[in-house]
Amino acid sequence: MPIRICMVVPRYPPDRCGVGDYTYLLAQHLAHLDVSVDILTSRRPALSMTLQSDAREQAGVRVLALVDDWGWRSLLDICAVIRAGRYDVVHVQYQNEMYGRSASITALPLALRILHVHVSTIVTVHDYGTPWPRRIRVRFLAGPYGKGWFAVMLLISKRIILTNEQDEYRFLYQRWHYPVPAARYTAIPVGSNLPIPAIANDVNIPGDRIFVSEAPMQQQGSLTPIEVITVGYFGFVNPGKGVDTLLEGFALARHRNPHLRLVMICELHRAAPYHQQLRERISRADLRDFVTITGELDDIQAAEHLVHCDIVALPFRDGVSLRRTTLMAALTLSRPVISTIAIVPPQNVVAGRDLVLIPPGDTEALARVIVELADDPARRAMLGRRAREAARAFAWPTIAERTVALYRQVVAAAQLGKSSI
Repeated sequence: MPIRICMVVPRYPPDRCGVGDYTYLLAQHLAHLDVSVDILTSRRPALSMTLQSDAREQAGVRVLALVDDWGWRSLLDICAVIRAGRYDVVHVQYQNEMYGRSASITALPLALRILHVHVSTIVTVHDYGTPWPRRIRVRFLAGPYGKGWFAVMLLISKRIILTNEQDEYRFLYQRWHYPVPAARYTAIPVGSNLPIPAIANDVNIPGDRIFVSEAPMQQQGSLTPIEVITVGYFGFVNPGKGVDTLLEGFALARHRNPHLRLVMICELHRAAPYHQQLRERISRADLRDFVTITGELDDIQAAEHLVHCDIVALPFRDGVSLRRTTLMAALTLSRPVISTIAIVPPQNVVAGRDLVLIPPGDTEALARVIVELADDPARRAMLGRRAREAARAFAWPTIAERTVALYRQVVAAAQLGKSSI
């Protein structure tokens, strides 16, 4: 019999969200490994049709868009859905902001135990953020309140999946915050959230989905393709992504190489203060005609734009991390990547071999590396080949196989526990 999984995530395609995309892709690949997956997510009518567009890819996956609110009032309803589903495992995708910073989702493993719902809970921690009390007058207790509920979730869950070395360090070497046995932690990386466009077929890129766009991407700018070196950025935009550093570094680089262009595969919203600050910087004379903002694209279009970039710059303020699906996408598409040094470096990518790393916030270093790579096509090609090889560790079939192995361990342990009673 297939393992029955309930995946809990508030945001899910067509909603734009990195964790939602991760859940969608993981569910697809789990379904090919004799795993039945239900996605318990927020109530939105559009979601009911999401997994009906391709019955072949989505066999074994069902969307339950049933949750109106992720606060305390919905906790019993969520438990009721899980009880009715008779699942083997509940797999919570935890990213604090998605749940409105409510502590209710961290209480789910405890609530299931109190209500005698016999199911094992696994939590994938996508973000270390802790809950926040909603009442203003108790916010001075926010730290203890949030850490307390976060600890409850970790202590009662059967396994905790971490996606990157930074979180491994935090949870394994700073465990005095959360006294959870090290054996409960498992490291499974995230994968690319983009498909592989057909134009990339001429190189051996790891992956399992090839798409052909109905309209090929147009070359950016008025210069001929052979003259232009395109620097690309891909992903959501917030201060932590270092996009302001990217703009200043690119402006410096363009003074030294006038054939550079910047393509930002993202959306800049006029209502967001940080986005408005970036728009104002782009409007200045040194950038105005040399930066393209694509706006929001679907996955196929984003992949086709990204694969056309000669260099991809991701100057994260907190350093390079394997929890970044945008990094995984660039590596999988064989792009030469510039990113930033992290306190805890990733184990599966090597600076100088698979990508180039600079200090966070260092616009001069970013400009220097952009110009060096622009002037050295052989080095760009070498970095692209190495990136493709490094990305094999993040292929979705591999991630799904490791996740299923963890499910089977948890289910076997639960069955052993029942038989010993």
